[in-house]
Amino acid sequence: MPRPSATCGAPEAVSTRVLTGRRLRAAFGRSLFLVSLFSLVLAWGCGVLGSFPASVEVHLVNDSNQILVLEGTARLPDSAPVSVEIRDADRSLVHGASTVRRGRFFLTLDVARAPGNKPLLLEVVFDPRQAPEEVLAEVGPDGRWMVGEQVHEEEDGRYRVVQAVQVVLPMSRRDAAIRQVQAGDLAAGIAGLEPVVAQERDDLEARAWLALARLQRDPGERIPGSTSHRDLSAAVRSKSLPGMLRSQVSSWLARLDREAAILANKQAWERERRRLQAQREQERWRVRPGRSMAGVELGLEGRVLFAAYPPASLPAPVDGLRRVHLPDLDVEVDLEAQTHRVVRVRTTSERFRLPGQLGVGVPLLAFREHHPDMVATLGPVERDQDGQRTARGEAWLAEGLVLEYERTFAGPGLALDIVVGMSVVPPSQFPPPAPPVTP
Repeated sequence: MPRPSATCGAPEAVSTRVLTGRRLRAAFGRSLFLVSLFSLVLAWGCGVLGSFPASVEVHLVNDSNQILVLEGTARLPDSAPVSVEIRDADRSLVHGASTVRRGRFFLTLDVARAPGNKPLLLEVVFDPRQAPEEVLAEVGPDGRWMVGEQVHEEEDGRYRVVQAVQVVLPMSRRDAAIRQVQAGDLAAGIAGLEPVVAQERDDLEARAWLALARLQRDPGERIPGSTSHRDLSAAVRSKSLPGMLRSQVSSWLARLDREAAILANKQAWERERRRLQAQREQERWRVRPGRSMAGVELGLEGRVLFAAYPPASLPAPVDGLRRVHLPDLDVEVDLEAQTHRVVRVRTTSERFRLPGQLGVGVPLLAFREHHPDMVATLGPVERDQDGQRTARGEAWLAEGLVLEYERTFAGPGLALDIVVGMSVVPPSQFPPPAPPVTP
């Protein structure tokens, strides 16, 4: 369909020749029709002849970079809907709508999240598809009667009136960085806010936005006690924090506080686990004369002991005792053949210690200082291939401990006794009759 003309003029002049009879009446009728048509054009405008000059013009007023006030004029019928949109590249940031009244329209846009200091595209659009019937009666179905520089024909055959202008919201580096965080550009927002916060630690709002950006970008900040956690805790105490920001801060703090409680429970559990482990480890190498060694109690049933600590082998009894090695505990136990209960626990490991760091590898004289009532016996002296003279002996403590020691003769009148084994036995048990020796 050809576009309607943008000009609208009066009909051509009618000839003034004098006519008589029927021709006079016909001429009069045509003249009356043309006069009536001309009157309609004057009364209704060019829409009667198939064209409607259309345009919009908008004026912007920025209020503290939060509210954008738009006041516009429009060559459009009353009740014509006008939509406004602000875009950043292909991303829609803000949109709103208004209605034309007596050639004017008015609306406000919340641009609190629109980025600052960068060109944005603002479009004012009249789309006939959204218009009521009384508007379409003047601009035509799908706006086909509209003409003007701002009238654009779309691919689907409809026509729209579009005004596109470029706007920039000037603001400080601080506010621009906050807008970047709000828009999801976290890296740029963090880079912009870090120097601001470094200079103004009292700017709790900037610290809160920086903390929120870091929490979203860096998983390492999402732990209790992090820098972001501390900044949010400081910011939430401020009464001047905006409502939306306070809500986000409170939400993150609740999450971090929950994680802090969970972490505290985990840490408490871990401390208790380490304490029990240390206690078990201490008990593992503890010697309690007359009672136990490595946690193996005298009188314990063999089947109970072997269920927890399987033996390396189960040899046959000798002289009414079965000696079994427990590699997991680094000890060997003597079980009475008839009762199958532990009557002796022995070790040669230097890791087992009594109070005062007494144990295997320590001179027997050190035990004598702590246990003066110790009774010692010494076996025969033997000589090895190198001519070194040695002897083995036992020292009995009334508390229920037997020390195996080895004596090395270093020269005339010189001998050194070193403990090479320990056994826990029932208390007040003494060695068989034999001549005692003095270490």
